[in-house]
Amino acid sequence: MNYRKKGRNKSKQQRKHAKKRFAERVGINLHQDLFSKFVKMIQHHEAGARFIKKQSNRVSLWGIKIKEKEYRVVYDKIRKNIVTLLPN
Repeated sequence: MNYRKKGRNKSKQQRKHAKKRFAERVGINLHQDLFSKFVKMIQHHEAGARFIKKQSNRVSLWGIKIKEKEYRVVYDKIRKNIVTLLPN
């Protein structure tokens, strides 16, 4: 089994899921530039991104400020992906 290919597929599926949840719950089109901006905010602990808790060695919960309101997102540090946007 080619694990690299499988890993890329999981990353792609995570992004697809996150995009769907952002559209559904916030009404935002999570295009590549915006996705990258949110990931960068998390990685660099920038203003607008607030660490909430660690769920595992790979996954953590963050608060992201969007339109003056904070939303909780699940972040995968291995794949450098936002996995989903949680309902408030």
